[in-house]
Amino acid sequence: MPLRERGATPPDISEPPLPAWAEVEIYLEQCEGALRTDPAMAHVVFDLAANMMEFCARLPGPMPATVREAFARVGVSTSSESEGR
Repeated sequence: MPLRERGATPPDISEPPLPAWAEVEIYLEQCEGALRTDPAMAHVVFDLAANMMEFCARLPGPMPATVREAFARVGVSTSSESEGR
């Protein structure tokens, strides 16, 4: 591992910013596309979307209706999200 020069700025290791709701919607559209391409992957797509649902609890503001609808299309319920806020 190379040594850092003295006085050099340390690398930024902070977490990246949270995605916007529009980016979540794009992710879910990709999940829908995967379902259309290979319906046998439904269990994998459902798990990915369910993990995204858990992640969405960290995002600011209420979940937009378009995102709730996208979750429903891949089979993930958003009822607990609306109850928790």
